[in-house]
Amino acid sequence: MLKKYKVKMNNKIYELEVELTEEIADMSIKAEPSANAAPTSNQQPLSTGAGESVLAPLPGVVLDIKKSVGQAVKKGELLLILEAMKMENEVFAPVDGVVKEVTATKGSNVTTGECLVVLG
Repeated sequence: MLKKYKVKMNNKIYELEVELTEEIADMSIKAEPSANAAPTSNQQPLSTGAGESVLAPLPGVVLDIKKSVGQAVKKGELLLILEAMKMENEVFAPVDGVVKEVTATKGSNVTTGECLVVLG
């Protein structure tokens, strides 16, 4: 029986095919980046004259916004939660800064690459 899985490792998505057998003498895994892999939330932000834009890593619905305009954030702090493919995906600040703008709204649908937050 052959099963396909997607695994995220080192900010890259890999597609794995696993064949289930009765006996496993030697188990080795060969992972290659998926051609259609979605960008991750840790991707480099788009730099604009207004600041650093934090982009949606995949299409989904904004479940919760954790920071508001004027709040200082450190690199790695949680900015918002995005629901995609029935999973909650956390979007983190890629750099230290201050929230200049929150372009996403709670409950809104977003597309891949859409600006969610601008940090200055």
